[in-house]
Amino acid sequence: VQLKALVKVMQPHVLRNGTVFINEDEFRPEIVFLTDGHFELTKPSDPTFVPIKFTKGFAYGMRETFFLQESSPFTVKVVDGGVELWLLKRSALDEVGAFFPGSVKEG
Repeated sequence: VQLKALVKVMQPHVLRNGTVFINEDEFRPEIVFLTDGHFELTKPSDPTFVPIKFTKGFAYGMRETFFLQESSPFTVKVVDGGVELWLLKRSALDEVGAFFPGSVKEG
């Protein structure tokens, strides 16, 4: 039941080639699940960093440790055409946890 509730609050999106999903040192309270296409992780602050490419099945986003929001250590950009993804906002995740107590637990 909780998984169905989670799927209901996720939002589908299509992003074009070259779109930056998140910049290095930025915080976005959401997670993306890549269902088609390619993302590339880069680190503009480190010119020696070799970009890493990810494809469907990849998830990236919100990082929190003991309630401290951590910014992204990478820039995540759409490459090789567009991507299709599902977006889960933190606020939606909180709603599911409130509706189904115990379904979203702190680590």
